[in-house]
Amino acid sequence: MRKLLFVIMIMFLVSGSWAQLVKNVPARVMVYDGNLGGYQFSVYNNAIKQDVLCFSAPISDKFNLYCTIYDYMKIHKDKKSISQTSWFPFGLAYVPLRSKNFAIEGGSTLFLFGPHEKIYFEHGAKVVVSLLPISDSSEGSVLFLTLSGGYRQFSNDYSKKFSGAYAGLSLAFGGYITKTVPNKNKPKIDQQNLTWTQENSSLNNWSEYLSIYPDYINKIDLSEFSKMIANASLSDVTAFVAKYPKMGALVSEDDIFRMMSTEKWETCRLICEKQPKYLKYIPEQNKLAYIASSTKQQDLKLAAFMLLNDGTLNQLYSKSDLDPGMRMAIGFKKNAINLKTEILSNSWERISSAYYMIEPAGCGFPDLVEMCYALIRKGDTSRISDLKTMLTNQGNLMLANTYYNCGQKDLQDAALVWAKTKGFTLPIVGSLGTQVKWGLNK
Repeated sequence: MRKLLFVIMIMFLVSGSWAQLVKNVPARVMVYDGNLGGYQFSVYNNAIKQDVLCFSAPISDKFNLYCTIYDYMKIHKDKKSISQTSWFPFGLAYVPLRSKNFAIEGGSTLFLFGPHEKIYFEHGAKVVVSLLPISDSSEGSVLFLTLSGGYRQFSNDYSKKFSGAYAGLSLAFGGYITKTVPNKNKPKIDQQNLTWTQENSSLNNWSEYLSIYPDYINKIDLSEFSKMIANASLSDVTAFVAKYPKMGALVSEDDIFRMMSTEKWETCRLICEKQPKYLKYIPEQNKLAYIASSTKQQDLKLAAFMLLNDGTLNQLYSKSDLDPGMRMAIGFKKNAINLKTEILSNSWERISSAYYMIEPAGCGFPDLVEMCYALIRKGDTSRISDLKTMLTNQGNLMLANTYYNCGQKDLQDAALVWAKTKGFTLPIVGSLGTQVKWGLNK
């Protein structure tokens, strides 16, 4: 009779918890929190346990009620062992962190109605991970991996022999139940979803909330947004703003400075390559130096280079593994390397890259024109590609006319292509750029 009353009590509590699942838990976590039936196999440091038909359901946002129809455990300790069979063990767990696929629990379970009315408790903590994604593709199925540990306390004859700490893992398979929220309960669910999102404010939670309630985006103010991004990275904020452009107006310069100061060097480079405007929010010279020396984007390389102070430039120049183009640019800026003498001994790609960085610092365009003239007069066909690159990247009408009139067919064709792109017509009548001939100084 006592067992029957206990079973009725458990069924009442479980059915009540399912009602709470519909009424009091945010809709997006309903699927995770309620699971029904199945089989669980557990291995501990001192025991092996099997559970059949396990029920779990929330009674509030932070508490879960659970019970098992049948539990069998064989425990070993000090070269002794017992087999313990229990019917309807039940417990209560506190759940400080939960999501669709992950939860942390702490609580106690009472085991009773075994042979000779043996009773014992398990007090411990669990980390629960869903191995099957909670999605339409796995409708009705749940596979959980649980890491657990705690203290097992037996009563009666076993209190001293087999009580003690335990730790292990479990694998459980079962199903879950979802219910349609009645229309009369929808306003309450909507409000609780908002309350839960505000209390657990993060970009991920807000992104999920706005996907369900897109109109709420117009109600988010600066205070709420600041709380939302308090622990977010700039890359996450950038992705969030890309998804919800209206939020971009709420991002302040102070927010960007704070986030950029905590980002890793490589992350800063990737962010600035997508959003160059963020470069000015990097106060650290070492990050700017990394971006200047590692990025392949010339405009970003120049912008970062121009923000480096003399101390940082001197430190970079002394490094043996510094990129040759960067070393040359610093040398030009420090007047340690003569720009005009480098053209005859270095590839134009390196010269052009280095020049591009120091041009705003005072190396005028005529210097490059003179270097191109020197190459044309030298008549080295291996440098034709370099000359084309110069015309494309930093050329003007005078240089194009020089190429056209120099007597080298490839350069003449390159000049015509450049002129057509810029809207000019070649040749230009007069002596502009006509005195420099291919191979004159061979």
